[in-house]
Amino acid sequence: PTPPWDLVKEYCKNNNIEYKNFGGFNMETKVTAEENMKLIQKSLIAPSIQEEWQVKNSYIPCRIFKNISYGKMGLTNNPYVYELFNKKIIFDSDITNLCDKGINFFFNQKNNNIIELMNIVKNNHTYINRINAIFWLINKIKN
Repeated sequence: PTPPWDLVKEYCKNNNIEYKNFGGFNMETKVTAEENMKLIQKSLIAPSIQEEWQVKNSYIPCRIFKNISYGKMGLTNNPYVYELFNKKIIFDSDITNLCDKGINFFFNQKNNNIIELMNIVKNNHTYINRINAIFWLINKIKN
């Protein structure tokens, strides 16, 4: 099968959309956290697309939380991530359809949807939330 990010590149090429990829494991395109946030905010869409193994194993990437916290609608090809956000983000297992849905949302968006998602991330999915959950568990085990 074609790697999912190759499908995104192909989608962009077929729709005359400039595709840019920064960071990841490529040291030549590494950017700071601040630059990453600005790049995401300027993007039409910022999908959190996962490889087949990640989808099959219900892996939840940090990227989905970052993209939403930066003000972008969550886009995923992982049904588990879609369920985690109570189906309030955009999901499609077909990458081309996912990109279509994301572009359509961008041009027809209702900002209150994004603000609601940003609040979900802020209130439930930060490092502080995770640390507090660990302390809660430790206290539960001790008692």
